[in-house]
Amino acid sequence: MMKQFFQSLQRISLISNLLIQHYREHFLSPHYDVFIHQLDDNFELINERLCLRKPNLFFEQPERILDLFFYLTQFEQATVHSETLRKLRLALEQLPQKLCEIPAAREKFLRLFNQKNAISRAFVPMHQYGVLTAYLPQWQEIEGLMQFDLFHIYTVDEHTLRVMLKLESFLLEENASEHPICHRLFSQFSDRTLLYIAALFHDIAKGRGGDHAELGAIDVAEFAQLHGLDRREIDTLSWLVKAHLLMSITAQRRDIYDPEIVMKFAEEVQNQVRLDYLTCLTVADICATNSTLWNTWKRSLFLLCIILLNSNLIKAWWNYWITRKNRKKTAACRGKFCSPHCLLFPRKPSGNYGDVALTSISCVIRLNKLRDIRHCWWISQETC
Repeated sequence: MMKQFFQSLQRISLISNLLIQHYREHFLSPHYDVFIHQLDDNFELINERLCLRKPNLFFEQPERILDLFFYLTQFEQATVHSETLRKLRLALEQLPQKLCEIPAAREKFLRLFNQKNAISRAFVPMHQYGVLTAYLPQWQEIEGLMQFDLFHIYTVDEHTLRVMLKLESFLLEENASEHPICHRLFSQFSDRTLLYIAALFHDIAKGRGGDHAELGAIDVAEFAQLHGLDRREIDTLSWLVKAHLLMSITAQRRDIYDPEIVMKFAEEVQNQVRLDYLTCLTVADICATNSTLWNTWKRSLFLLCIILLNSNLIKAWWNYWITRKNRKKTAACRGKFCSPHCLLFPRKPSGNYGDVALTSISCVIRLNKLRDIRHCWWISQETC
């Protein structure tokens, strides 16, 4: 019932906004000079409004629908003309197939992820105008889907877009103080497409019954294969969706000072790239669930969790652990993590990590007994 209610509200909002925009364009706007900027054979900008040069374009070439949102990313002040929106709405109602089944549309869809402000300027409007539903078969199932728990305050589709918007916001300099690690990592990614796709699919299987992470991993693998991604990218995407709750559960519900917990986490993550992706996705997911969930305490938990995995300390733990567990397999397993050359952090993180100012990190470990690998002190505000 609530799902149908939200979907009805969205349709009413879309039609109302379309009528208001049409009224403003034809009756309220002053008669300024008309400035026309031709973009290509199919689109033009008329006074900063995207217009079709061919009225039947979306009916004859449905893949051109995605070009509309590409141009929105190229011109920050541009909006879509009401007449173009009417043509878009009619074309979507008459689509003979999902847009993702059109090869040219798949190429254009992937291209959107690499554009500046792709989420806010392309994917949010695509959701608003019904294009995401027309492209992804699974998207319609989560539109307006409520989440009855103590944490989520948004419907699944709204939450998903907020996760993607949060990822995009990590690029902004003003967020460097609040999310320094994510800002640094996300800014360094040469291609953010995989992370955006993982965010798009991380909750897409909710409401079907069963484990939504497992089902979502299957969906994203099929999506990746359809869109021509290679095996490494498919495996990374599938793992990210399947394990998108792993870091959150480990940092908040497990004893991260327990070496067995950290080792199990390390075995799941396997490499640095996955850790970086998972860090950004997890923080964005928490922030998009409820704005009150992300606080200084959770920030410190995640920071410590990242430190334990991302330093030479974890390398020492790994080699020590596999040696104790099975000496015969030590040589074969050593390649997973570099052999430690010391038992102390070789570099000291410094700077402002949100509200936690780390000016020194000192880790002291005694490897005589496994239980002694619990003494990890990190001092805030003051040096050792």
